[in-house]
Amino acid sequence: PGLLLISDRSISAERAPLPALLATAAVWKAMVREGLSDVPLIVESAQVFDTHHVALLVAAGASAVLPYLADEFAESLEPGGMEKARGAINAGLRKVLARMGVSTLASYRNSHLFEIVGLSEDLCAEVFEDAADYPGQKSLDDLLSDYLRLHKAAFSAEFDELPDSGLYRFRKGAELHASSPEVVRRLHAHVRAPGAKTYSAFEELAEHQGPVFLRDMLDTIPDTAVPLDEVEPLESIVKRFSTQAMSLGSLSPEAHRTLAMAISLAAAATPAKAARILRPIALSRPLPTRSSKSLRAVLALPPII
Repeated sequence: PGLLLISDRSISAERAPLPALLATAAVWKAMVREGLSDVPLIVESAQVFDTHHVALLVAAGASAVLPYLADEFAESLEPGGMEKARGAINAGLRKVLARMGVSTLASYRNSHLFEIVGLSEDLCAEVFEDAADYPGQKSLDDLLSDYLRLHKAAFSAEFDELPDSGLYRFRKGAELHASSPEVVRRLHAHVRAPGAKTYSAFEELAEHQGPVFLRDMLDTIPDTAVPLDEVEPLESIVKRFSTQAMSLGSLSPEAHRTLAMAISLAAAATPAKAARILRPIALSRPLPTRSSKSLRAVLALPPII
């Protein structure tokens, strides 16, 4: 075939959609098995409405993505809205590729350069075997049950509009956010009047509101303490610290100067060498702008000992 199109346009009260990412990954795997890896796979879906969704589908095997419902929404807001939305998604997609060190969309396609959190180990092994995963309890049946529940709500006569799930903004009873109004209120209360009582109120909410970050799902398991004489001393640890990968474009010259001084100081073997490293630096002189000059010349730092 010239191309293969998978679409959820034909959904109705009797026909529910499949998860777009799951369907794309499964179809692409089948195409590869049948020797059709050179056939473009086009995904047309109402489930796609931001850069992250497009990036996932391309990484799962899609050659192109048509977010038709997002296009319609954007165009309904203002004339030309669809082109603006597509421009924003494309710009975001280029940034995703750049951050992963990938220069072409063809290299990113079917790369599985994403991480899976919460899906069962069997499902990950069957569909996303090349992606990094942190297995959970969510099985294929659970995913499909979620989709059927949402599909039933969408076609139910009970609601004129579907409730806001709170993905992008806080909504009571919806998606949890780290910056929920109650968290902000208690944090402000502690900042205005620092004390054990206000901090305890803030800490209590953080512990009981439910998981928001991955770290919220981790538990500390007590174990036998390591003897102190087996712990590597601080003096040898700091000598391995490095700041070479921090570019002058990501940090200010002042921050670079401070970091480089700290690294040089950490590498000093004696107080005399440390004192020589910390000789006065002319902080008041104007710093050159980003140019071909070396970072050490820009920061006016002595060589690392």
